Amino acid sequence: MIDLIRFGKISKIHFEDGLVDVTYSDRTDAVSTKVRVLLGEYAMPKEEDPVVVLHLPNGRTEALCLGRYWYADWKPTEGFRGLWRKCFSREQDKCYLKYTDPDEDDGSGNDGTLLFHNEDKTRSEAKSHERESDEEISDKGKSIKIEADTTIEVKAGTTLTLKGDGKVLIQSAVVEISGDAAVNITGGNVNIRGDSGNVRVGTIGLLEHKHNCTAPGSPSGPAIP
Repeated sequence: MIDLIRFGKISKIHFEDGLVDVTYSDRTDAVSTKVRVLLGEYAMPKEEDPVVVLHLPNGRTEALCLGRYWYADWKPTEGFRGLWRKCFSREQDKCYLKYTDPDEDDGSGNDGTLLFHNEDKTRSEAKSHERESDEEISDKGKSIKIEADTTIEVKAGTTLTLKGDGKVLIQSAVVEISGDAAVNITGGNVNIRGDSGNVRVGTIGLLEHKHNCTAPGSPSGPAIP
């Protein structure tokens, strides 16, 4: 078996082909060239990474790099029962996907949270994108920006609330607010301004109504069109 399984270090990487060269220090620095890497995804190792290589019995033909392994200078950044963690960078805390399985909790506080962490920019592209939850979906950030080439539609089964500690600003060439039952605007100070337009309730327009008066100085009647 000693000729089948070997421990070596990556000496060269053929990125486009997904192959590596491996050097074996215990074999007078013998080199296996263009070895296939056992991967289910593209995550190539780095030069000087220690790896395990599987060779055929003759030792001179095909070989398969099984991948790198934990060692003194490459340890998990965290580890406990029920933790599933996928890193997308050599820096383990830079970009990763993490899940803690509550069914395998040994006191670490696994709560079933799926966390995606990225210290750089994150972009999602899809023909269609849906998110569903029986409880709460929360997006938090110093700044959150949503853009669409055509339409952004937000719906709520009961109440849709927009809140801002300072100001809620809506800007567009045309702004329409409609309600099937009612539209209520309240505030300590309400200002509605426009270069032109009108305010209409039923058939009565603010700029297009009149009041009848029976005599000068007497109270006027209700507004009429």
